[in-house]
Amino acid sequence: MFFVLSIMIYSNLVKADDAAPNLLNDALSYYENRGADFSEIKAYEKFSNLAKLGDIKSKVMSFLVFYEFTDSLSEKAHESVNYLIEAARYGDHEAQYFLGFIINHGLFVRHDIEIANKWLKSSADQGNRQASVLLGVNLTTKFLNELSHDSEGALATMDSQVILGYLRHAEDINNADGILALATIIFVKERNFTEAKRLLLKADKLGQDLAKEFLKDFEEQYRLESKVK
Repeated sequence: MFFVLSIMIYSNLVKADDAAPNLLNDALSYYENRGADFSEIKAYEKFSNLAKLGDIKSKVMSFLVFYEFTDSLSEKAHESVNYLIEAARYGDHEAQYFLGFIINHGLFVRHDIEIANKWLKSSADQGNRQASVLLGVNLTTKFLNELSHDSEGALATMDSQVILGYLRHAEDINNADGILALATIIFVKERNFTEAKRLLLKADKLGQDLAKEFLKDFEEQYRLESKVK
């Protein structure tokens, strides 16, 4: 659902300032208005034709139309993902985020967290908040894995402040996974149970299934630590 919302936001931000602006405006209008004559295939082809001419925004939109209508456009998977890769390599931060997202989840491409993180970081460095939060979630998972095996090694090799920096937009964009990760880092590193609890309750309201479990675990740890003090 969150990814679909990102698609709609991106389409609204696209401006026809590249090659063939009238054609791009026409494609965007057709896609967004969805009149009686709307066809997923026709919407895809409008952007794809421009993508073949080198228009970066159309490359991204071609993929997004494919992603929204995967069932009816299944034969366009290879082409649309290639468009996305081309746009990401060009430096488009939205393309980099979407590419990182699908690699991160193994959608249409091989699952590879390290490669996903590379693209997410490139996007986040350009100010993309969705990419920043997803990267922060991935780094939190890595941090916790290291922590479970070797606490001193984890603390030495991963800067929690860097992770917190990537997660700082999680609340702004109501990303439940990001808020869960943020709460986790704040509790594990800062032992700030009050703030962690606030964040976990918000994540739970947003539908994060693990929030209540994490809250129960943190409450128990906090209770035991308070007794020792």
